[in-house]
Amino acid sequence: MRTAASLILLVAAGLAAGCGGGHALRAVGADSCGPVLFHGKGKPRYLIVSDLPLRAPPGAREQVAGIKQALELRGFRAGRYSVGYQSCDDSSATVGARDTAVCTANAKAYAADTSVLGVIGPYNSECAALEIPILNRAQKGPLAIVGTATTNPQLTARVPGGDPGTPGSYYPTGIRNFVRLAAPDQFQAAAAAMFAQKHHLARMYVLDDGEAYGTEMAGWFRQAAGPRNVHVVATAAWDPRAKDYSALVARVVRARPDGVFLSGFAFLHGTTVLKELRAKLPAKTVVLAPDGFSDPGEDVAEAGKAADGLYYLWAMVPPSAAGPRGRQILQRTGRERDGDQQYGALYGAAATELLLDAMAASDGSRRSVVTRLFRSSTRRSILGRFGFDRNGDPTIGAVTVYQIRGKKTTTSEVLYPHSPAAAG
Repeated sequence: MRTAASLILLVAAGLAAGCGGGHALRAVGADSCGPVLFHGKGKPRYLIVSDLPLRAPPGAREQVAGIKQALELRGFRAGRYSVGYQSCDDSSATVGARDTAVCTANAKAYAADTSVLGVIGPYNSECAALEIPILNRAQKGPLAIVGTATTNPQLTARVPGGDPGTPGSYYPTGIRNFVRLAAPDQFQAAAAAMFAQKHHLARMYVLDDGEAYGTEMAGWFRQAAGPRNVHVVATAAWDPRAKDYSALVARVVRARPDGVFLSGFAFLHGTTVLKELRAKLPAKTVVLAPDGFSDPGEDVAEAGKAADGLYYLWAMVPPSAAGPRGRQILQRTGRERDGDQQYGALYGAAATELLLDAMAASDGSRRSVVTRLFRSSTRRSILGRFGFDRNGDPTIGAVTVYQIRGKKTTTSEVLYPHSPAAAG
């Protein structure tokens, strides 16, 4: 942890062999931030900061490594501007993960330091909900934010039954300053419909857990299924408090579906429903679930053999689908596996390149960087090429389909729904 006494920092060692030192640079005034990193002579003109929970989850530290490598490959420059980098931690030892109090304090520090032109992160949607409005009102702002793993739809779009006033309450100035690389939840539903069409699952039964996430995902799936000629034969909800689902399962069996979309959370008796479905449905019936079932260890532990063959979705580009530049980043930062399901070095590097491109095209003001960010797109060589809609959501959202086989998880395929198909 750093205190106000250590805000003036000198970078004497670079990120890799051969990096030069720099003159003293005033760093962001937050206890949770590390030293400023810079490659070259003199001091950088502007700063990029990352706001990530470095104590958890997996992926945050890998993002930092990706950010450093992307800056190294670009010579710590955004066009005519020299750029330094500071890694800030929004987790705490007390909580052991992201800490909302730290998220708020960090955002206030970034907003007040006008040398900061871009923020990478946060990793968690709860933290983003606190930081976005603070950075939206930043001095000489708004301040540009590139979310790397935040998938809550309410951060950018109005959701039926969502929190009152969202998303407008996150943008008090009326100017959008947040874009995200990981597609929000409705893209998962669109990808599920794409999967059903591709695998000729013409008759789908939709089950949800009755909670907000499950019912929203189920609704988006129904909306996306129709245009793809995927017929939803029926919908129903399971009661997470029930002890027996035989009547519900009997209704599903009578409908003779080709597949079941299990929309909800595994821990809300979703695995129990899966287990009872597998006992009664034909073995060829496909069961597909969103990321509420993305812990294969939990699925197998609770559903046993019934988890075998389950497909589940995760909104990300896996390391195996990285482009040439992405593979170059991974060679430098270390191998990441598809099954790790973490937004790691690829996402940190892609966010960095977006901000550097936006800064290079700007006049050096925060408002100009935000404008350029919304007009920019990712480079095809890392995550694939996509831009952002007026809300800040990706125009194309990558969704990986995983399958549980035995006790192992395999990558089935990567689907790329476009935002009009995912709009809700």
